[in-house]
Amino acid sequence: MRHGLGIAVIEGVVVAAMLAFAESFIVPLLQTRLHATPSQIGLLTIIPLLGTVFTGIVLGRILRLLGGNKRAVVLHALVQSLMIGGMSIPLHHPDAEWAVPVGIILAVSIALAGSIGGPAWINWMGALVPRRLQSRYLAYRSRVVILVKLGFACLFAQILHLLPAEVGPWGLQILIGLAVVSRLWSAWLIHIQHDPPSRPKALIGTDRHQHSGTLSFAGFLRSITRTDLGRWTLVWAVLHFGVMLAGPYFAAYMLSALPRGLGLTPGWTYVMLIQMAVLVRVAAYPVAGRLVDLFGPAAVLRVAVCGIMVIPVAWAFTTSIPLLLLIEVVSGLCWCMAEVSVGVLLFTCHRDPLQRSHLIGYHQSVVNAVAVVGAVIGMVALDTSLGATGSLLPALGGSDFHTLFLVSALFRLPAVILAMHFLPRLRALRAEESAGLWRMLPGTELVLTLSRGLTGFFRRPEG
Repeated sequence: MRHGLGIAVIEGVVVAAMLAFAESFIVPLLQTRLHATPSQIGLLTIIPLLGTVFTGIVLGRILRLLGGNKRAVVLHALVQSLMIGGMSIPLHHPDAEWAVPVGIILAVSIALAGSIGGPAWINWMGALVPRRLQSRYLAYRSRVVILVKLGFACLFAQILHLLPAEVGPWGLQILIGLAVVSRLWSAWLIHIQHDPPSRPKALIGTDRHQHSGTLSFAGFLRSITRTDLGRWTLVWAVLHFGVMLAGPYFAAYMLSALPRGLGLTPGWTYVMLIQMAVLVRVAAYPVAGRLVDLFGPAAVLRVAVCGIMVIPVAWAFTTSIPLLLLIEVVSGLCWCMAEVSVGVLLFTCHRDPLQRSHLIGYHQSVVNAVAVVGAVIGMVALDTSLGATGSLLPALGGSDFHTLFLVSALFRLPAVILAMHFLPRLRALRAEESAGLWRMLPGTELVLTLSRGLTGFFRRPEG
């Protein structure tokens, strides 16, 4: 088992180059090199989300047809390698009429492959990693991957500084080559990884924190307010509606010309804004994993959604790069806690790997269906071909993006309310969990007493 976990961490390090390219540099390739519009950039989010809505419902069947979780992950890695390599074609023909459609199709295909490979990987790791180690292992692996991914993002930014995308294709071509090698190497490591056998059904049980009863999608929807996973799904879906109103368009906003956008080029400043939240995650993952261990994932998510709600407000009212970097620090902290919480939930939603794959798919379908609606509304609002004087949104500070960010913040508020109502609150710490030399510091007991009192609103035993 230890050998298998080690290979999984190494694979995460190897795939970091591909992730850095996909997350930070596909949008500059399309918008700066191929001159795609912000509303076209929105398709990179909308179409993959639509795909995951449908694949999520039948995810368990798809994984069985592909031969199990491991084979599904390997196949999705190979498909992504092919699609990334194919982006070289429109890159070298930026003025062709077909360049933008082909580029968008390839970029969308990369994400669509992940809609199957991602849940398969979660399901596979859920069987591979012992339950007592899952939250800490998830935090540790994510921290390592993010740190290496940040390093590759900085390397890629330097390459584009020396070979700007506005001047020629060769800087981005180097990035594509590195991403392809990264993904192919990752596929090989996945192939040699251990694949744990399925548990005998007689050994699989459920507890009150796991979904029970029918596992049909209709049954999942009917019980969405009564089961732990259903309530989590509802909160996560409502949050993602507000997030996706503006989320797919932050990179387009950065690269758009002044005053509508920040007028950045895909260089160091752009990478700093994109990756600052990632850098914060590197430092915050150990803390997030420990918080989830101590207080439970539900309580941590309650706090995280409160912070996530206010992030777009700062983007709406300032164009100061230092202030935006600061708000991205807050963003990194909040999303780190939220992602670790939800990751642990999906790891433990059912003991049976097959049933777990069904539940992960259902969760994914509901969340992504709601997210698609938000992303489409944002795309339509920003589409300059629909409004008489630009987009349908009134300009705030000279930019319709600012107005969209405020609307996004407003529609994140219902998720906060639902999280307070549906999710369990903090459990009380045991004495041994809070013991340590640090408690001997002057004033510590007073601060702890006040802090626990202020957080009393969140306290309800989680189990």
